[in-house]
Amino acid sequence: MLHTNKPLNILNLQIPWDIESPALREAGLAWLDFAVALFAQEPFSYLTLSWARDFEGKNPALRISLDSSKNFKTRGLRERVGAPEDVTNRRLMFDKEVEVLFSKTTPDELWSAVIASQFSSISAWDFSHDVHEESYPRFASGRDFLVHVLPLHNASWHPWL
Repeated sequence: MLHTNKPLNILNLQIPWDIESPALREAGLAWLDFAVALFAQEPFSYLTLSWARDFEGKNPALRISLDSSKNFKTRGLRERVGAPEDVTNRRLMFDKEVEVLFSKTTPDELWSAVIASQFSSISAWDFSHDVHEESYPRFASGRDFLVHVLPLHNASWHPWL
């Protein structure tokens, strides 16, 4: 399991009323782009965004966790046509994609956009449901993935589109 922590501004830790704002839309799509980029390089079990405070109850931090263990959730995906090769340095891959993510948004905006949404945890099943079972699931962008996953949530539209 890989993790990264980014400091959050405690004054900004409020669930927004409007995730349709341009900054939150861009943050949400950056998160989905991040998930798509990681999944294109290796099937993962879960990608999760959460937050925690330090031991003193101060200094909140955004936590991004990637579980890329080889298990029953990813085994079948690894065998599909077009599946990526095994990653030899997951930490390097993860850190590179985290850097790309935070070149598009801030930790505070990402937290606001994603923490209370259905996308705070993304799984292998989100990528592979309703996809041709012989091919590895690939998406051109986070927006493309969002359109793919909306039926899972009984929706045809989302504010980030």
